[in-house]
Amino acid sequence: MKTFKQSVLMAGFALLAGGCQYEVPAHTLPPESREASLTRESPWSLNHTMETARQLHTATVLSSGEVLVAGGNNPYQFFLQEAELYNPYADTWYPTGSLNLARWGHTAAELESGQVLVTGGATPEGWTATAELYDPRTGSWSETGSMSEPRLLHTMTRLDSGQVLVTGGYDSGTILSGAELYDPRTGSWTRTGSMNVPRAEHVATLLYSGEVLVTGGWSSDGSFLKSAELYDPRTGKWTRLGSMSVPRLGHTATMLYSGKVLVTGGAEGHADATVELYDPYNRKWTTLPSMNAPRVGHLATQLYSGEVLVTGGAGTEDYEASAELYDPMRNAWIPAGSMSQARTFHTATRLHTGEVLVTGGQYFEEVHAGVERFSP
Repeated sequence: MKTFKQSVLMAGFALLAGGCQYEVPAHTLPPESREASLTRESPWSLNHTMETARQLHTATVLSSGEVLVAGGNNPYQFFLQEAELYNPYADTWYPTGSLNLARWGHTAAELESGQVLVTGGATPEGWTATAELYDPRTGSWSETGSMSEPRLLHTMTRLDSGQVLVTGGYDSGTILSGAELYDPRTGSWTRTGSMNVPRAEHVATLLYSGEVLVTGGWSSDGSFLKSAELYDPRTGKWTRLGSMSVPRLGHTATMLYSGKVLVTGGAEGHADATVELYDPYNRKWTTLPSMNAPRVGHLATQLYSGEVLVTGGAGTEDYEASAELYDPMRNAWIPAGSMSQARTFHTATRLHTGEVLVTGGQYFEEVHAGVERFSP
């Protein structure tokens, strides 16, 4: 059984050393037709590979529909500075400006301006508090204000106000509870309320209310966390919530069209198939049917249909190439074919076309440059 805490922390090192109250219908096909369509013809297709193999990188969809991939690492380049752009309409990759500072384990988010903010991560100089901005008009990066402290494997969420909330993460081995806000108008950071519990490798999910739900992660006392808390940007304060059924790390947390949050896998940092649902309207958790395969370090991507695509991760004995769909209308999991390569520490990004682009990732000692696309 794989323990995700060690692998996600050491993946890079080891290589070298109020919303709507209803569910939108998941698909126009009847349930049996939906399963048959996924079984009869593979929904996966290979795309052109990236120029550089990478894991622990970021992939951000730009307003143009192109995808910006930045940073990460591989066995030959411990810190990647290169960035590249993917054109999904032509299935081509081409280079763009390099980061000012090579990094992995960072976060990236598109701002309202169309620029992309990158923060923190591990760099050749150590774990960093620096941040930089990518301008798609010029294809270049510029420095912006630094965070108050270095962060690695933290979360970053763009709020409804346009500000960006950063929470937790590692700072030279210390697990942080602090949170701060980036103001794109001034390029500066300000402290906001700290989480009730220090966390790293947790998950943050923006809700319809504008609040941010934080779940699970790794705590400062060396334990996995089952606790959850809620950030209110109006007050800058955090509220403790009821706990999940099990501690989770390497899990996913995806908001459905109903406003509820689907949490999958990663129980106690191990491959796990359990699933639960957070209801923001009564702040309670309920257990849902389990996934078809136990997973940790997988990814979940919501489709335009309202279904949620889960890809890859580590299983109980091996890495997973399989994918599956959660159908909120049926409250059921549907097999969704398999990728050509098993992988974790990859990215899975919904394109403007509604397809999902999967890039890079790790399979044991191998790091992929391979790219594939899921067509619903």
